[in-house]
This record gives sequence, structure tokens and C-alpha cells, in this order.
Amino acid sequence: MLIRLRNIILPILLAAQTVYSWLCFYNAQFLQYDDNYRLLIHGFIISVLALIVVYLLWYYKARWIAFNRYVFVSWLLVGSPLTFIAVAIYYQSIFNTTLAT
Repeated sequence: MLIRLRNIILPILLAAQTVYSWLCFYNAQFLQYDDNYRLLIHGFIISVLALIVVYLLWYYKARWIAFNRYVFVSWLLVGSPLTFIAVAIYYQSIFNTTLAT
């Protein structure tokens, strides 16, 4: 049974966005004051853009992509903008370090 491209497009894109945003948040601890907050904002904006794309795909019911509920729910828990807001608030507890001032 072949894996169809339409079944793996959304999971690959959401996984790439999640890994990239988490790397932005992790690497922010090693930068100076302005740069670290810039990187946090960048990671958050990327997750907002991913949310907009997912919403548009769902709204227009794109037939060339398979919309899997389980992929979306797991992305909401790990890579959504709300997750990154919580990570920014509890940054010191999650990464055991403070951002440079």
C-alpha cells in the first residue's frame, strides 16, 4: 500500500514548523537582549502563520490535502501559538535558564 502524498503533506509541514519554532525558543537563551526577544517573536509568528494556513485549508476544504484530526490536535498541544505563549510565560521553568538582559 503506497503512502499518498496528500496524506503526508500536512503532518510534514506542521512537524517542520513545530521543530523550527521550538528551536527558535531554545536558541533565544544564548542571544543578547534584543536578539532573544526577536527570536521568540519570530517563532511565535511562524506558528501563527501555520495556524492561518491550517484554518484556510480547513475552510476551503482543500481536496489535494488530507486533513487529519489527530495530527491537528497533536499540533495544537505542541506547536500552536497558544503553546508558545505559555512557553514564553514559563520560559525559565521549561529551559532552566533566564533570557539575557
